[in-house]
Amino acid sequence: MATCNCGDVSITCVGGCGCICIVGPPRRCSVYCFTPSGPIGGPLPVATMGDLGPIRPGDKINVNLNGVTLEALALALDKRTKDDIFVPIGKRHVTKTGKKSGTLQDIVKHFGLHLAKRPGR
Repeated sequence: MATCNCGDVSITCVGGCGCICIVGPPRRCSVYCFTPSGPIGGPLPVATMGDLGPIRPGDKINVNLNGVTLEALALALDKRTKDDIFVPIGKRHVTKTGKKSGTLQDIVKHFGLHLAKRPGR
């Protein structure tokens, strides 16, 4: 079992879990459960609770991961930002456990992901 929390929001899952919160105001959080093994060899989201909404430049974010692949983290962040989040192909299935607070750029750098502006935005 994996447990993740971001302050007053927590989740326990059979596979991995993740929690992403924008400190706010207003405070917004989403928590995720992941399957132990998806069809491509890594955790895939199976449940999401809460609406994180968009992540804007300068937003302070709290991230808590427990058994989550970098690919799954990149997907969760990419859906919430106007930028593209990339994971190096050789690190797609690397599993991470840990906490980090900071801006989107801080989070991306800490976990070894890459950020690029989407064309036309």
